[in-house]
Amino acid sequence: MKFSSEIKVGLSIIVAVIAFVLGMRFFKDVPLFKGTYPVYTQIADAKGLIPGNPVRLNGVKVGSVGEVRYEQANNLVHVGFRVNNDITLPLGTTCTITGIDALTGVRVELQLGPADNEPIEPGGHVPVVENGQDLASSLLQRAPVIADRVDSVLVGLEGTIVEVHAMLREPNSDLRQSMSELRGGAAELGGLLRDERDTISRILANVDTVSSDLAQVTSLQGDSVAMAISRLNTAMASMEMTMSSLQSTTARLDQILLRVDEGSGTLGMLINDPSLYVRLDSVVTNLDLLVSDFRRDPRKYLREMKIVDIF
Repeated sequence: MKFSSEIKVGLSIIVAVIAFVLGMRFFKDVPLFKGTYPVYTQIADAKGLIPGNPVRLNGVKVGSVGEVRYEQANNLVHVGFRVNNDITLPLGTTCTITGIDALTGVRVELQLGPADNEPIEPGGHVPVVENGQDLASSLLQRAPVIADRVDSVLVGLEGTIVEVHAMLREPNSDLRQSMSELRGGAAELGGLLRDERDTISRILANVDTVSSDLAQVTSLQGDSVAMAISRLNTAMASMEMTMSSLQSTTARLDQILLRVDEGSGTLGMLINDPSLYVRLDSVVTNLDLLVSDFRRDPRKYLREMKIVDIF
């Protein structure tokens, strides 16, 4: 069956169009046979984002960037990207631009909003969240400062190595003398260990024997040790009860002293009331005078007494 030239040309054009469309979708990193819908965002700094960069959700690619253009009217960058039809972006979804431009790893990261919200319509706006710079970008920006510090450290290290090398070549330097003394000390220690090898062996054997004897004694006297520990525990418990009783007694004594200090009771009044002391002192003085007078002249007091009253 032969085809006319017009049919061949038409088929060629159709194949070319299909190849062109598929090629454009391929180079734009758009799925060839899966449907997508567009959304966009606006950001002050695109951070090297270009068409074809991936759009990811929880680390999984769910779309690609379609266009990146600068809008002079509002001094912002318009970023349009497409998301697979099987991914629903609810209202409240945000995005961030992250990655390293030098490694062509810039991407759009999506953070989904609440699942019960209405979905964003195709062509809708997804707000961008400025989350600061990631670790890699921060390291790239600080790389010159870090390089300068590393360079200064290397210069200092090189100077130190030169000084050490010079000291090693100098016969009378402190470093060479210290190393010589260290070598001599190591040699003396090695000789001492060789000379006292038998003594060290005997000491280690004795230590092993003592350890074995101690283990045997412990196993044989295990009941006695357990009994001693039990008695010690009993004594500790008794001591703890005694301390508790002593604390209780001390607390009651504190209460008594507090009442005495406040003037409660006879003893408190005697201590805190000066007039009671003065009266008691006066009574004792009068009693002393009465006894003295009785000793001087007992008949004075016995004159009026009858013998019957006396005896």
